[in-house]
Order: sequence, then C-alpha cells, then structure tokens
Amino acid sequence: MTIRWYGVLVLAFALPLTAGNAAAQGMDSTYAGFTAVSLPADGAIRSGAEAARADEQAAGREIDRLTDSRARLDARLNVQKADIDAIRSRADLAKKDKRDADRADLDFQRRRAEADRKTLEAIRSLFDDQIAEMSAKREWARARSRTADAELALFRKRQERASRATADSTTLGKLDTEVRELESRVLDARKDESAKQADWASRYRDTVSQEMSVWRAQQAARAVVRS
Repeated sequence: MTIRWYGVLVLAFALPLTAGNAAAQGMDSTYAGFTAVSLPADGAIRSGAEAARADEQAAGREIDRLTDSRARLDARLNVQKADIDAIRSRADLAKKDKRDADRADLDFQRRRAEADRKTLEAIRSLFDDQIAEMSAKREWARARSRTADAELALFRKRQERASRATADSTTLGKLDTEVRELESRVLDARKDESAKQADWASRYRDTVSQEMSVWRAQQAARAVVRS
C-alpha cells in the first residue's frame, strides 16, 4: 500500500483565539501565503509514478493468472460433480442389491467427494474475489498515475511562475490562473485516487473473508470420516 505524505503546517499562537484577535488573524499574512495544495519533491513524484505503472502491470498479470486458474477450476468442478453423480448411482444400486458394506463405503466416498466439491466451490469464489480485488488495485494504480501526472505538471508550472516573478502583470496573471487550474486538477486527481484506494480496500476485505471460508471448507473436508 502506498502512503503519501505532503507535509504538515504547524502554527503557534501567542494569544488565545478570541473574538477580538480572530479578525486580525484572518488578515495575517500567514493565512494569505498558505498553500493548500502541497507537493512532494520532484523525485518523489517521479518515483511514485514509476511505482504506480509497475503496480498496474503487475495487477494485470495477476488478473490473467487468476482468470486462467478459475477456468481450470471450473473444469475440475464439472468432473467432481460427475464423480458424485456416479457414486450416488453406485450407492443406489448397492442398496437395491442389499450390499450393505459396499453401500457404506460408497456413502463415505460420496460425503468426502461432496466436501471436496464445497472446497472447490469456495476456492472458485475466492478466485472471483481476488480478480475483483486485483481489478480494483489496477484502477487504483491508474489513479495514482493520474495524480502523479497532475502533480508533476503543477510542480513545473510553479517553477515557471517563480522563475518569471519579475514579468509583467498580464503574464503573471496568466501564470497564476494556470497554477490555480492545475491545483484544482491535482485535488480532483487525489480525490479520485482516494476513492479508488477505498474500493481496493473493500475488495481486499472480501478476499480475506473468502480465504477464511476456504480454510473452513478445507477443515470440514478433512473431518469427514467413515461412520
């Protein structure tokens, strides 16, 4: 998981905040110069973008692997269900022929096969959850890339604004407008990134919950014994 730190502003006040000094503080240059959209260093933005692209590619590969595993499991489930039907038919025939020992053995085989089927079905559900999780992780990575792109554009524009501090008022006004537009873009990107991260976290909880279901199904299968 990527945690982004953008810096902390600490303000110290010598006087308590009262109705009298609140208005004066509202005009304080500390507030006028406060930058709401802080940025990581240039190198941190670039490394974050590279990490996001790597995570996107890794998630895509994992989705392909899980999709293939789910397809192979589907085939195994079909075989398992056919085996259970065959065992039931043999058990019915043993019961009809009054072969009690054979019927008891077949009943055990059926219970064990059905427990295995439940485990396979739980694993298939786990694959579904994992695919959904990886899809959400890929979307989060893409959102992180968009955030990094917006941050880098803002970083460059602020550098340009600083380097042209002595330009004419028209030029400075245009640059200030572009900076504000890019700040808005960064905030929108960060908002979208946080939403995508929250979606991934929710999908991850689903995956962990289903992992527990698989574990319980496996324990139940191991607990099947001859009666």
